[in-house]
Amino acid sequence: MGDGYNVSADELRSALEKGEDVSIVDVREEWEFSRYRIRNSRCVPLSAFASSFRSIPKEGKVIFVCEVGGRSEQAVQFLRNRGWRNVSNLEGGISSWMQAGFELDG
Repeated sequence: MGDGYNVSADELRSALEKGEDVSIVDVREEWEFSRYRIRNSRCVPLSAFASSFRSIPKEGKVIFVCEVGGRSEQAVQFLRNRGWRNVSNLEGGISSWMQAGFELDG
């Protein structure tokens, strides 16, 4: 899926439709997450990431999401610097997901 670091909205949707083992972690703030989100994603705000990153699994594919991709890229880099290899960034963030016309919860 993707180049290993970035994943497109189309690639993520395809993986979810195929039932692949993919977790989605949204690093936006709780108030942003509560407005809209990708179905079955969980919120781990970047502002609290340093104290909560150990909850991110090292097994299975984990895709990080924010509004446009900047904060999620920071989270991916933070984890990769600490040995996680199963983490990727949703390129363009949830904005790219919305632009593709894919469904959101919220």
